[in-house]
Amino acid sequence: MRRLYPLIMFMTCTVPISAAVGQGQTDQQQVGAKVYGDVCAACHATGVVGAPVLTEKAAWLPRIEKGKATLYTHAISGFRAMPAKGGQASLTDAQVKAAVDYIIATVTGGGAVATGPKIPNAVQLLDTPVTDLQISPSKDIKNPYAGNIGAIGRGKSLFTTMNCVGCHAPKAGGGMGPPLSDNVWIYGDKPADIYLTIAQGRPNGMPAWGGKLPPQAIWSLVTYIRTLSK
Repeated sequence: MRRLYPLIMFMTCTVPISAAVGQGQTDQQQVGAKVYGDVCAACHATGVVGAPVLTEKAAWLPRIEKGKATLYTHAISGFRAMPAKGGQASLTDAQVKAAVDYIIATVTGGGAVATGPKIPNAVQLLDTPVTDLQISPSKDIKNPYAGNIGAIGRGKSLFTTMNCVGCHAPKAGGGMGPPLSDNVWIYGDKPADIYLTIAQGRPNGMPAWGGKLPPQAIWSLVTYIRTLSK
């Protein structure tokens, strides 16, 4: 598949990149849109070989959070299955950067880099006093996805995919594991408490998922689980 990737890029570039730009946007914005349409869209509009699709904001935000400099380097020099300059060696670095800027602006809804919700890091989460049963965060750590409809949907899907239903039942009414549809939380009901329960596991059967799920996925589960409480 990797050998075909540059070929796909070459085949889609049917109009010279240096074509005249239109009105309404700056020249740089027009160049970025053109490069994206002629080169980048071959994979980023379809998701071929795992490329993040432009319309999937959740897939882009973690990448955008790494900063423009990193995105520029990956786009110009290549990264994993993505060839350097999308397989179009004739592109200048400035043209590639313009395409990256276009993608960021499209994903975030504006020209500025919007990094999305700030995910609490491991140090923040683990800086906690431990009681007999409950881990209570020393700081009031908020759920970065609280109320996010997309996160609720992803969490609901993960709840089934990761077989949480096997212990907690399909509607989280409880089975081998405790019910999640009431307000009785053995290890705490704050967002960070639930996060740590999922990430680190608990005695008597709750497995640790921190090594298998990224923080964004765990926070999505937290978001969904909190909608189940009566």
